[in-house]
Amino acid sequence: MYDSDKKEEVGAVSFYPGSHGTNIPWAAEGESWVIHPRYKAPRMPFEQKLYDMAVVKIVDDLGLRTGYIGYSELDSVDGNVTVTGYPGSPGSGRFMYTMDGPLTKVTSERAFYDIDTSPGNSGGGVWKHVDGVGDYCFAVHAYGIDSTDTEEAGRRYNSATLITKEKYDLIKAWTS
Repeated sequence: MYDSDKKEEVGAVSFYPGSHGTNIPWAAEGESWVIHPRYKAPRMPFEQKLYDMAVVKIVDDLGLRTGYIGYSELDSVDGNVTVTGYPGSPGSGRFMYTMDGPLTKVTSERAFYDIDTSPGNSGGGVWKHVDGVGDYCFAVHAYGIDSTDTEEAGRRYNSATLITKEKYDLIKAWTS
């Protein structure tokens, strides 16, 4: 959504939910988007990973045909979480994959997990199921294994940007 080196946003955004190879049952274009301002202008170099999220408004109400998932702050670190996305490998980003596993660490702004992802998963929801409540997205998958990441402390975990109270309020404001 944003190239930090060039300081530019993307020119267009397209969605193909449920695509399976060349079978693309739905498609929609992004009408507008908002990128977290602290991602675009971090106060400290490490901050970008704490605010790596955007919200995209699509042209048609695709959710009426595909369904919706809610979003919220993480309620508990217990149980498995799920990462869903379109990884570049396998499938060249043309197939949706869903993987699950436990959280390995949660900080005030990020969640870490030992769940297999690859480039292309970024931007996908990290979600969990709560009996009696349903499914909800609590983070945005953003980073694969990075041994230089100080929050990972040399461990090999993938990570996501958490939807905190502040980010939840921003998302509500952006989507109102």
